[in-house]
Amino acid sequence: MRTWLLWLVVGCTALLGVGALLYGFIPQVNERKQFSLHSEKPVLWDKTDERLQILALSTSASLPPHLHHPGITVATAEQVPFDGWIVGIDPIEIEGGPPDVLHHMNLINMSRISPLCGTPEHFYAVGQELTVALFPQGYAYPVFAGEELHARTMFHNHGSEAVTATASIRFLYLPAEEASESITPIAPLFFDDSSSAVPCELSDFWVPPGLFTYRSNMPYQVPVASRVIVAGGHMHAHAEKLVLERNGMDLIAFPLTLARDRVLEAVGVVYPPQIVLDAGDQLSVRGVYDNQSDAAIDGMAMVFLYLELLDEL
Repeated sequence: MRTWLLWLVVGCTALLGVGALLYGFIPQVNERKQFSLHSEKPVLWDKTDERLQILALSTSASLPPHLHHPGITVATAEQVPFDGWIVGIDPIEIEGGPPDVLHHMNLINMSRISPLCGTPEHFYAVGQELTVALFPQGYAYPVFAGEELHARTMFHNHGSEAVTATASIRFLYLPAEEASESITPIAPLFFDDSSSAVPCELSDFWVPPGLFTYRSNMPYQVPVASRVIVAGGHMHAHAEKLVLERNGMDLIAFPLTLARDRVLEAVGVVYPPQIVLDAGDQLSVRGVYDNQSDAAIDGMAMVFLYLELLDEL
C-alpha cells in the first residue's frame, strides 16, 4: 500500500513538472500586441468628489430643413478661468432638435501646440456617444487660466422644418489649489488616416454599399516612448470593426456600442493595461463597414489616445 502511494506521489510530481515546462514554451498572451477587453478597469476619478467643478462649452446654430452632410460647422471659444486638471468629460447634451442634428464636436486648445502633432492641441472629439470619459485616478489633462478652448461643431438637419439647436459639453475639472494628490499629466493624440499633409488631422470619407475596409494612408510615427492610459474612437452607422495597428499588427480592437439615437454606431472609452509605445512605432487605423443601404454613406474611423510621455521631446 505504501509503495502504491509513493509511486502515485512521484507520478503526480512528474506530471506537474512536465506541465510547468510545457507552459514555459507555450506562447502567452502579450499585452504589447493586443489588450484584452475583459481586463480589469482601473480606479477612475469619482464624479461625486466635492472638489470637482464644471466648465461648460455650448454651440448653437439655426439649421434650415434638409441640411444634409456636410451640413454646417460652427465654432465657439471659451477661455479657461482657472489653473487645474480636467479629469473627465460628460456626453454632449442636445437641445432644440432631434439627436441626429449633431454630427460631431471637435475640441481644440488653441493656446497650446501639441508636442505629438506640432499643431494646436486637439484634446477631445465626440459625436452621439453616451460614454462618460473619466480618466484613471492620478492622471488628468492639465489646463491653465487664459487658455482658449475652441469647440467646432458640425450640425445636420434631416427634417422638413427649420430648427435652432444647441450642443453643450461639460468638463469635470479639479482646481489646482484643490489637488492634494500627485497627478501625472496626459497628452492627447487624435488621428485617423492622416491623409493630409498635416499629421493628426481628422477626416471623413464615403462608404460605398457593401463591405468596405478603410485603412490609413499615412501611418503616424510615435515621436517619444509613451504609455497608453486611455483609448477610444468613433465610427458611424453600419460600422463593423475599428482597430488600431502598430507596425502592421493589431494593437487595440475597440468594442462597438449603440449611440443615443439607436442608429449610429459609436466607440466608447477603454482602458488598455500598460501598453507602452516605443519611439518610432508606426500607428495606423483600420475601420470596417458593412453598408447595407443602396447608397454611399458618410463614415469616420477615428482613434484617440491619452498618453503618459515617458521621455522628453
